[in-house]
Amino acid sequence: MKDLNMYFHTPYCKAKCRFCSFYVIPGRKSRLEDYFIALKNEIKSYKEELVNYNVKTIYVGGGTPSLVDSIYITEIIQYIKNNFVVNNNCEISVENNPETLTENKIKDYYSVGVNRLSIGLQTTQDNVLKFMGRLYTFDEFKEKYAIAKQSPIQNINLDLIFGIPTLTLENWEEALNKTIELNPTHISTYSLEIDEDSIFGYLEKKGRFKRMDERLDRKMYKLSKKILKQNGYNQYEISNSAKPGYECQHNSNIWKGQDYIGFGASSHSRFGNQRYNNINSLEKYIQLIENNLSSKENIQNLTIKDLLNERIVLNLRTTSGIDFKNIEEDFNINFVEQYQESITRLYSQKLISVNKNYLNLTSKGQNLESIVNLEFFN
Repeated sequence: MKDLNMYFHTPYCKAKCRFCSFYVIPGRKSRLEDYFIALKNEIKSYKEELVNYNVKTIYVGGGTPSLVDSIYITEIIQYIKNNFVVNNNCEISVENNPETLTENKIKDYYSVGVNRLSIGLQTTQDNVLKFMGRLYTFDEFKEKYAIAKQSPIQNINLDLIFGIPTLTLENWEEALNKTIELNPTHISTYSLEIDEDSIFGYLEKKGRFKRMDERLDRKMYKLSKKILKQNGYNQYEISNSAKPGYECQHNSNIWKGQDYIGFGASSHSRFGNQRYNNINSLEKYIQLIENNLSSKENIQNLTIKDLLNERIVLNLRTTSGIDFKNIEEDFNINFVEQYQESITRLYSQKLISVNKNYLNLTSKGQNLESIVNLEFFN
């Protein structure tokens, strides 16, 4: 059977964070019941197509899945388990925001097999949390995190963001150390990205937001890797570090090139030889599904070259890098021979390291990832 990873999107949020560019509905639970009925029906529409697939991971993202009543989340997960071939060791993750996480919700998640929680902390300084539009203080976060730590779900990721203009290098070091003290199994550290669809993006256009100096941003990234490694968190991808055995399987499988299908409004998929997304509107999504119509748009039929380029980009994000044997098996090419000139140039610039079986980004290469990618595409 072929491996498959599933994602479903919960677009509801209390408020939209200033850095967020995802499709969310802030401040209200518009057509909540109708949305989850449509979500279940969309998943159902794939039943025959996925009869020969083994679901390796299920990821519940948003938005804020923990904002809605847990019955909506658990019913979808249970429906997937009842109607598809789901791996016995399936990783099932649910994203949470601290202000909406409760003991009862965690118990309900656990009852249907959820074994991983991802909680958006972002930083530990209250003034920075407020600047970003978060709805809690660090002390309030710790109260909710303690509930999660006491639950049966012991695989917990915490998200952090650096590169925030009001954040100093000292602030960032403090945030890392305080997060490590909480002893999660996984820590994600992302550089703040400014999307034009976010509130920060809007403020930037108006001249009311200035990005952090890139050199300071890179110093923060370098500091992250150093401190996390010193404390037993192994970096396995550019933005992700984990204690041994706690790497996120959902993301890892996608970086390896496995298929994934996203369900719900605005979700993205790469399934078979196609890449597509669902329509970016809750109302239109519900209407299409109610009328037994496809919610897909921007369907792209991928060529072998497209698939190879995607595999290169995703593999390079990981510390394990490009596996020459896997590339040869999947694409019937000798990677080293086909990209010899690019490999020689990048190696001379100390952006990559190469051994008999793998090609990896160096520390310098991680900072210049986009340049490395372009070299392979030329």
